[in-house]
Amino acid sequence: MGAPVGIIGLGIMGGAPLASSTAVAQQTEVIITSLPASAALNDAVAKISRAKPRIVIEMSTLPLADKERVRRRLASRMSAPTATARA
Repeated sequence: MGAPVGIIGLGIMGGAPLASSTAVAQQTEVIITSLPASAALNDAVAKISRAKPRIVIEMSTLPLADKERVRRRLASRMSAPTATARA
């Protein structure tokens, strides 16, 4: 079976798949997340926070309290201001 279409498209655009979300965070300045559940957000933040990303944009429609919790976690690892948008 061949590579998934998304992987092929990534290669055409000059990108390369990496082994983990931590590896991605180590190689980029901006991370955008849009996840289906708070548990997935917690897991992603645990992994990407090891890499000390510069900018994390969380786009999910999860409870604000969960987003605020991960914002505080990331803020303790980053040297930039953090904010949580309220709808």
